[in-house]
Amino acid sequence: MKIVIYNSGEFLAFASGLAQSNEWPVSISYTFGAKRSLDANSVQHLWYKQISEHTGEDIKTVGNMCKLDFGLPILLAGIYGDKISYTLKKIEFHKWQRQQQINFMDILAVTSLFKSKEHNQYRDNMQAFHRDNGLNLEYR
Repeated sequence: MKIVIYNSGEFLAFASGLAQSNEWPVSISYTFGAKRSLDANSVQHLWYKQISEHTGEDIKTVGNMCKLDFGLPILLAGIYGDKISYTLKKIEFHKWQRQQQINFMDILAVTSLFKSKEHNQYRDNMQAFHRDNGLNLEYR
């Protein structure tokens, strides 16, 4: 079986599951794989700036809104979904005012937990939404 781990959060989840496993001994090998490209992160932040200029919202708020509206649903559908959903239910996140939810995105890791495929989906969703609302976000 091959398991690919993209970040320290995934490693910790894997290690926790392994510690509780009865499947010993375990053999682990590793290779250094490619990370999500810096270009993907650059595009994301370039788009936050373009959205900010279009809407008049500050860039930080735009980033948090995108993480809330486009990133959180992807994250909840992924490998961290159960844990994040549990936490959000415990703090009654869905009962909060929208601005409180937007502000909370400052302390909730969203895009940094994405694999490349999830990050692509995030950007695609941002593009589609803003295209439908009069802003064409393009890769440069």
